[in-house]
Amino acid sequence: RLRTLDEITEFATLMATDNYLVAIGRGSLFGSYNSSSAAFFPGTSALPTNTTNFIDGDVRHVLSMTQGKNFLYVSSNAGLFEININQINYPSVKMSLPYGRPDLFGTRSPYTNKVEFADEVKESYRFDSMVHVPTTNEIWAFRGNERARFYVGNLNANPYLNRGPRQLDFDTLCSEKFKSSAAFLQNRVYVPACNGMKIFNADAEGAVIGTDSRLNPVQVVATQNFLYVHHEPGVGAGSGWYSNPIRSSGVPAGIYVLDANLNQVNYIDIRPVSFAVSPDNQIIFANEDNVDVGVYRIQWTNSAIR
Repeated sequence: RLRTLDEITEFATLMATDNYLVAIGRGSLFGSYNSSSAAFFPGTSALPTNTTNFIDGDVRHVLSMTQGKNFLYVSSNAGLFEININQINYPSVKMSLPYGRPDLFGTRSPYTNKVEFADEVKESYRFDSMVHVPTTNEIWAFRGNERARFYVGNLNANPYLNRGPRQLDFDTLCSEKFKSSAAFLQNRVYVPACNGMKIFNADAEGAVIGTDSRLNPVQVVATQNFLYVHHEPGVGAGSGWYSNPIRSSGVPAGIYVLDANLNQVNYIDIRPVSFAVSPDNQIIFANEDNVDVGVYRIQWTNSAIR
C-alpha cells in the first residue's frame, strides 16, 4: 500500500481512464485524479443542487459507471446520466434519464415545482454494469437479464434505449455487496454473471460466444492488455451471494489477472467493493471496506490459478 486518497473517502465507486482515476464517494463526492501527477480535480460542477443529480443525496446510490470518448456515464438509483468530461475540471451533465425527459411519465410536484418520477420508471435506467464498446461506439449496459445499447453522446435521441434482444439467458445481478463492472479487451466484451464470466463479440450483433466458468466473477476491469477479474467463491444462501456449485471454496477469493487468451498471469490478494487499475498495470486503486480508498503497487508474481 502506497497511500490513501484523501479527497474521495467512504463508499467510493472507482473507474480508471487512460489519464485519470474517476471516483465518486464521500468527502469531495465526485472528482478525478490525474494518473501522472495525482492532482485532484473536483467534479462538483456536475452535481447541481437545483435538480436531481446522480448522487441524489447519497453516494451509495451510485451503481456503475463507464467512459465513452468525452462522456462519462453514471447509473444510479436516480437513473442514467451522460456527463461531458471534455474539460475534466468542469464536467457537466448533458442528459439524464428519466429526469432530462419530463415526457417520460413524469409528474410535476405542486410543492417543489420539480418533475418527479415513479420508482418503476427510474428502474429502467439502473444498470448493474456498463462498458464502452469502441468497435461499435456504443455503451452496453446490463441489468439483471437485460442488455441495453446506445451510441456514445446519443441519450437525448434515444430515451428508450435499444434493448434488443431484451432478454439474456443469464443474470448479471448476483451480489449487492460489490460494485459490478464489465470490460472490453481486444474486440471482446467480458461481463460478470451468476454462472461465470460471459464473453461477447464486440460487433453489431453482440452475441455471447462463451463462458469462462473457472471463477465466480463479481467485477471485471480491463487495461489494454489484461483483464482483472475479482472472484468470490459461491457460498450458501442468506449472505447475499449467488451460490454457484461449479466453483468451490478451493479457489481463493481475490483478483485474478488474465491475458487476452484468458491465461492467468497474476493474482492480487484483495477483495474490493470497487477497484480500478492504472493503464500501465502498476497501480490498483481499491475501496476495500467502504471506509477509504487505498493506492497499491501491484506485485507481479505469475502465480497460477489454484
